[in-house]
Amino acid sequence: MAPKLIYLLIGDHELQISRWVKKALSEKDTEPSILSMNIFRGNMAVTTKAEVQSNLQAIPFLSQFRYVALDQIFSFGSGGYNLANEAGKNEFIHVLEKTSPATIVVLSDSDTDLDDKRCPGFKSGFIKSLLNSTALKQNITFKKIMLPKKPADQARWVEKEAKNLGVEISTKTAFALLERIEVFDPRVISGELSKLAAYINFEGKITEEDLDKAGIRIFSADIFELTGAIGLKEKQRASRTYQKLLLEREPEEVFQMIIRQFRMILAVKDANVNGNPLAELAVFQDLRNEWVRSKTQEQAKKFELEDLKQIYKRLLAIDQAVKSSLIELPTATDMLIAEVS
Repeated sequence: MAPKLIYLLIGDHELQISRWVKKALSEKDTEPSILSMNIFRGNMAVTTKAEVQSNLQAIPFLSQFRYVALDQIFSFGSGGYNLANEAGKNEFIHVLEKTSPATIVVLSDSDTDLDDKRCPGFKSGFIKSLLNSTALKQNITFKKIMLPKKPADQARWVEKEAKNLGVEISTKTAFALLERIEVFDPRVISGELSKLAAYINFEGKITEEDLDKAGIRIFSADIFELTGAIGLKEKQRASRTYQKLLLEREPEEVFQMIIRQFRMILAVKDANVNGNPLAELAVFQDLRNEWVRSKTQEQAKKFELEDLKQIYKRLLAIDQAVKSSLIELPTATDMLIAEVS
């Protein structure tokens, strides 16, 4: 047996990958309430072998297919499969080969640049082994989904994103928008464009004057303030900053930024503890900017390594619980902030 289809989505464009995952977990002719009963989403770092295996073998309920999505497949944690380990890789592929033929599997990782020479070899090794599996290779759709790296390509991405919102933005204005953000972050930019589109009533062209009038500003500064307050155990300031962010952004956008920020802090802290130079972290998209690495290092000093690992695991657990409709995201995030501050 083999699954109906496997989507393998690898790259560093988190927003576009998440959109692909959402599209893959859909059926046009199935009621949303029924479809949700046939979807399992988990993060590889915290999903056990038993959870993976039981969901891969489950029978669809009033639906054509069963869907199993595993995010950040190359991340490490307490989950059952470690793809950096040869035995773990082979065991996971073997489980996929035995998957129900009524199952659609979506595997994704949004922190991998396969073309970077510093990319760990086990990642490309896993992909090669999966694509070469006799039982699976005919059913795999593999896509590399990468962030635009060149400024001109980034500006074109902004123009296309604006067009998707039903408005226009010139290349010059797109560059002006990008200059207000330290790191090319599609979620932040998409949020700013939505704000701008609403400001001009979703018609016409966004101008540089609109950037000022709509109050477009750097969002990452607020995330740094939030994680900084958590590190200093300033509970009230952390809670106020989070509530302020919710006034400006959707809870999902804020939460993904918090996850990203703690992932960066954890990577920097781990490098500091092990005596590795920060420049080596430039392999990660979020830490390619030297200023961001330096700013993140300042925050990493406020945390113990084990505390950071526990916070990151808690964030991943919240993400999984929210996707399973077990808790509301703002409530879960607020509770976590109160507990760790």
